[in-house]
Amino acid sequence: CFSGQVCFFSFFFLMIRRPPRSTLFPYTTLFRSKILLKLVEKMAEVYFKSKKFLFESSYTRYIFLLFLLILFSRGFPLFNRVYAIAPIFFVIFFVFGIEAIYRSKYLRNITFLIVLFAVWAASSSIWSQFPVFTLKRSLYFLLVSLGSLFVGYQISKKNNDLILNSFLILNIIIIALSIFSLISNTPGNAWTGGHGLGFMGFTNHQNKLGQYIYITAAPLILFYQNPSLKKSSKFLIYSLVFINLVIIALSVSRAAILALFITWLLYSLLNFSLLKTIFITLIFIGVIFSTVFITSKFTDKHEVNIVKNENYLGQRREKTIFYSWQSALNGGLFGLGYGISDKRFKPVLLGYYDNTSEGKIFRREKTVSVLAIVEEVGLIGLALLLVILFYPIILLWQKLNLSNRKVSDQHPASSIQHLYF
Repeated sequence: CFSGQVCFFSFFFLMIRRPPRSTLFPYTTLFRSKILLKLVEKMAEVYFKSKKFLFESSYTRYIFLLFLLILFSRGFPLFNRVYAIAPIFFVIFFVFGIEAIYRSKYLRNITFLIVLFAVWAASSSIWSQFPVFTLKRSLYFLLVSLGSLFVGYQISKKNNDLILNSFLILNIIIIALSIFSLISNTPGNAWTGGHGLGFMGFTNHQNKLGQYIYITAAPLILFYQNPSLKKSSKFLIYSLVFINLVIIALSVSRAAILALFITWLLYSLLNFSLLKTIFITLIFIGVIFSTVFITSKFTDKHEVNIVKNENYLGQRREKTIFYSWQSALNGGLFGLGYGISDKRFKPVLLGYYDNTSEGKIFRREKTVSVLAIVEEVGLIGLALLLVILFYPIILLWQKLNLSNRKVSDQHPASSIQHLYF
């Protein structure tokens, strides 16, 4: 009866309030003897020591470089199984980096925006045809985004150059593998992977090689303003830039070439004189088109062509963009579900099937990211994602303006390297 339950719980809590000295209630001894307090203190000590080892020790550069190598292994068929351990790193960086949100207003704001989008993406599992698949992708987005954000912030606040140097090392590794592939003509499909329209080396697609070069080569321009570099070191950086331009031109990854050009152009306009900006632009265009012309005209690699096998530039993308536009209209305000493709369009060359616990899920090549987001999470999801993207850009602009108003030995780019990562 109800009165019996009340009596029982009253008696129970009275015993907790004044426990006996005997071992009849051992759990009370735990609270009275400070064992729990010491345990919490020990756990906190281990936590902060582990955090310092990860982000502030002499081993940090090796941990971060190993993390990057694992991430980039996904694009190399010989090593892509290593990527399976990448989520472990994201979890570790999340756990040991999250405490920084209590000390940084910027980190709190951007974390809130990321969580907001992830919650909306996860909510789309309610109306998704494959709810479990959508929910898993939403949670993985949250883990990857926050893990990357926290490790970038924690490292850059102590050592601005560590991230930049890690990407430099990674770029050298990618370029070395590409040069070896060019010289030895290995693997056998180095020129025939994907659609056979350019060089891909040891990666799984020309666009993947172009993407990797863009991500790792874009920061190279930051070395130009580093006053501590010797002339010999700058010569090596300039040579590396030239080799990167040649390799990315051979890949004929037009999106990567355009992205690298826009990145360097914007940085030059913000930091260099107009004359230097024009010089850098002409060098970029000259190397790209010279590589494409020489390779396609004087070798047997006729697939190195900016137009590729199209009658005109962009012809092959017309169909995919049309499908993405129609799918975005179908997505409307709420979308079809995060990670879901519109089933009305299933041309063989533009997609593939994934085997999941819920059955086979069709994945279409969507080409335009904005339209893909609208298709999956609707206009609401697009708005939430754009807020995440524009918030760091606004901060970046404010930092650049501040750097222009104050005389400092530190060049503007060094204060925003963690935003780049």
